[in-house]
Amino acid sequence: MRLLVAAFGTRGDLEPLLALGLALRHRGHDVTIGAAPLRRSLTQQHGLPFRPIGSWPNSRFSRVARSLIGQEADPGRRGMMLIERVLAPLFPTVVNELRAASSGYDGIVVNDLLAFALLGEAPLPGIRVVVAVLTQPCGGLSSFLQERRGLKLIASSRALHPHDIELGDDYVFTNHWLMETKRAFAPSTSLQHFLSAGPTVAVTMGSAWGRNPNLERTLFVAAAKKAGVRLVVQELPAVRRPRKMEPGILSIGEIPYDWLFSHVTCVLHHGGAGTSAIALRAGRPCITLPQYGDQHYWALRLEMLGASAATLTDSRITVDALAEAMHRGASEPGLRTAAIALGKKIDTRAGLLTACERIEEDLAMNCSPDHP
Repeated sequence: MRLLVAAFGTRGDLEPLLALGLALRHRGHDVTIGAAPLRRSLTQQHGLPFRPIGSWPNSRFSRVARSLIGQEADPGRRGMMLIERVLAPLFPTVVNELRAASSGYDGIVVNDLLAFALLGEAPLPGIRVVVAVLTQPCGGLSSFLQERRGLKLIASSRALHPHDIELGDDYVFTNHWLMETKRAFAPSTSLQHFLSAGPTVAVTMGSAWGRNPNLERTLFVAAAKKAGVRLVVQELPAVRRPRKMEPGILSIGEIPYDWLFSHVTCVLHHGGAGTSAIALRAGRPCITLPQYGDQHYWALRLEMLGASAATLTDSRITVDALAEAMHRGASEPGLRTAAIALGKKIDTRAGLLTACERIEEDLAMNCSPDHP
């Protein structure tokens, strides 16, 4: 089949669909990835054709909006503020370009944020749309998508969600769609020595850096010193090479999460779905500082499942609270045991296989009998 796999959002929104696109191509389908132009290089690194769709907020606009979002006292409101103030103004362009790009495809797979942008719009002409639920399957964006007809694939392990979750028949749990490192990562000697020198906490806030104006790197450094752990901080924008900020603190650029997490003791992150899954797959407990949207859902799930040393928000993000969480994450064996057990339930191969089979089954209804 000829398929367009389209995502709107951050790199974390695109990567699961890249994994899906590669799996579909491996099964013989003709797959094109659609996303904002700044995602072109990431897509082409993996050898998939790229179609620019929409744009992404410029940094100046984002800084102003992020500052306003960070000052919002209600964590649940921040996600909608992000959509209303930063993303919604881009929706008309994204939808129009997706509509123009959809001609000639047997089907389209869109992430839940793009499906949200399509709500209230006229259906794409003659095209069947499958929704990839990359965020939380209950509440959040999913609460708006429940009335939308059509297949919805939940790209996460059933084991991470509440046992009593109730969804419609058009929702299918597949398990996770995680990117595999394309080639072996070769760390520098200095990075290897640093990570092997003692208990180390990785700090990687991904797209949430800068969302909270009260969240400073100096806070993490002071907490690490008090907890007696080492700290490796993934900076954005990325630094060119690892550099020591001060003894026991290392600043790094972009490093594959699966490699990095397997070489640290604990992972402090923003609670993103993909970051949480990769940390669990590496068998590492987490500390979460959710900032907006579904990050609060995943942070709560990690805590409920016993794999989180702490969930800290707003006024609770202090040196003392972070130090206590870092100490727990680096020293309590029960947290590590829970993370390892959950990690064994994250099966990317099974997740992608189920997703491909359900997409083929669903979209075959639109294919002519002589379609290859």
